[in-house]
Amino acid sequence: MKNYSLKKSLSIFLHSCKVYKKSSSLNDEDREWFKSHLAKLKDSIALKDKKKSTEEAKYIENFLKTRFPLSNLAKFAQSFAMLGVALFFAICIRQTCFEFMEIPSGSMRPTFRECDRLVVSKCQFGINVPLTPSHFTFSPKEVKRMGTAVLTSEGMDVSNNRINYFNIFPGYKRFVKRMIGLPEDTLYFYGGKIYGIDKDGNDITPELQQDLLSHIEHIPYIYIGGRNDYNNPSNITIKQNNLSIASLKAKDTRTAQGKMIEENADDIYELWGMDNYAMTKIVPSESLYFSNETVNLLLKNPEAKYFLELTHHPSIKNAFMGYNLQGILQPKIGKSVSYIPLTDESLRTIWNNLYTSRFTSNKGYLQSFGRDYNTSYMLKDRPKIKGHVPDGAYEFFDGVAYNVKWQNHPFSMIPSLSIPEKVSTDHPYAKYSASKCVTLYNMGIEQSKLYVTHSQAGVAPARYAYFRDDNLYLMGKKIFINESSEIQNFIDEEKAKAASDPSYVPFIDNGAPLNIDGTINVEKIKKYGLHVPAKSYYVLGDNHAQSGDSREFGFVPEDNLRGVASFMLWAPGGRFGAPLQKSFAWFNVHKVVVWLFVLIGVAIYYIRQNRKKKLLKTQPIEKFIESNPSFIDSILVR
Repeated sequence: MKNYSLKKSLSIFLHSCKVYKKSSSLNDEDREWFKSHLAKLKDSIALKDKKKSTEEAKYIENFLKTRFPLSNLAKFAQSFAMLGVALFFAICIRQTCFEFMEIPSGSMRPTFRECDRLVVSKCQFGINVPLTPSHFTFSPKEVKRMGTAVLTSEGMDVSNNRINYFNIFPGYKRFVKRMIGLPEDTLYFYGGKIYGIDKDGNDITPELQQDLLSHIEHIPYIYIGGRNDYNNPSNITIKQNNLSIASLKAKDTRTAQGKMIEENADDIYELWGMDNYAMTKIVPSESLYFSNETVNLLLKNPEAKYFLELTHHPSIKNAFMGYNLQGILQPKIGKSVSYIPLTDESLRTIWNNLYTSRFTSNKGYLQSFGRDYNTSYMLKDRPKIKGHVPDGAYEFFDGVAYNVKWQNHPFSMIPSLSIPEKVSTDHPYAKYSASKCVTLYNMGIEQSKLYVTHSQAGVAPARYAYFRDDNLYLMGKKIFINESSEIQNFIDEEKAKAASDPSYVPFIDNGAPLNIDGTINVEKIKKYGLHVPAKSYYVLGDNHAQSGDSREFGFVPEDNLRGVASFMLWAPGGRFGAPLQKSFAWFNVHKVVVWLFVLIGVAIYYIRQNRKKKLLKTQPIEKFIESNPSFIDSILVR
């Protein structure tokens, strides 16, 4: 027989005392038996005798079941009351104090990875109103640029964002993102970095370019064409950062006309530093989209087997009519396309710096991590790696392949964890091949055949390029240095195209938004920068290629900020502890108030427990029952 804890025996005793008070229906013999065993249970609890108290508690439990059977309605009411009290305290603690969260996706890699467990402080910015996007109090000064922020998607332009708390209460998905822009900041993107000024025109660039976060790159868009909103396919609104920046209108079946909605710019690419960025893919020479330019390209580079295709400078001035993925004819923005011939050395450099999202491999077919081959997509619709690749889950970081394995967590409350391990030297993903490099570069983020090498020009995956100090970066790494012949030839050809065609804007290094003396160019940022509205915030995912963030759903209202990721409870790979972010104050008014209430609650509970023990030790059973009616009446069935 398993012994009860003293706490459970005490609960049974206190409940039984309540029943004894109302036991007038019992005959004298049963009432005397009941009282004597209550006294024995009281004494055994006072002596901390688990075995004896368990024995007496079970005697009394059986007695109550036979003499005072509960109706089904009473049982339901008791269960409902217990559940309600537990949920009330759980919700209050999780919404206003702290909460444990698990990272479901790779949007914050490498800071947080899939299946990492975090402790979220819910009172860093203010005191939250539970289950609503609002605060009892809120302190904007507690929100730090380059810190993390946990936010709710309620009331925001986020699709499929409904969830259920505890599988009971309807709620909204929450996100962990990097805090970039505070209210009335103005931001500008260049070279994978962010420059900016605050509402008073002060330079905030040092805050946005901290050394501890220098490995994280920032891109001003998810897809260069943005999002198209329309009720009529002939009239399109172009959105970036969930802002309407331009409109397109069909003139006939072949031509379209564009107009800027954003008044500060004459064309789309001028906004926010977008002209400093391009989307890329690697194209085999035999798969180049046929045009006069590509024919000349092949004639000039007969030995090149692969080309880096760069799609850049989205423009309303070159708008045209084209078909979308649903086969609907609609106006589309113009995009410039350029090419860099790739040598085997260049491909190997890309391979040695390759990163991908986490994916699974099934018979060589690639699939986004967490999706089921049988229910999401047919195998034939997935990209495939040539040759034999063992089935499993994989990811690449800095050119190193990892096999993602699952193992049990030492604590039973967390059933399993994903542990990345470097693949062996003889594994297919540890060995370079040009075709493997091309496939994983083009389809290592989305795992979609939409980005196969023979698709039309201008359709590119979430692979970005930008210049910084005249060097060309891919995947956040310096792939082409400015002294290389590839870059020098590319820049010369871009300038030549611009000279022969005044409407063409070359993809070259436009330089950081700085004055000659190195100070921030305030006027340029004010005119072309991204302005954050009052009481709103701009957030980005550290993994720009795989993150739904402000570039998609726009600015975050102040009320939607719910807390900060303060501690990594479990993160394989030695990432236990405080995450990489701007440090936050250990104490502030909100934390003191919230934790004071918690401590008061704990103190009340402790005092009540000690009062129970003291009464058990000092009073006989009859006096205990008669002199403490209100105390006994307040005890809930556990």
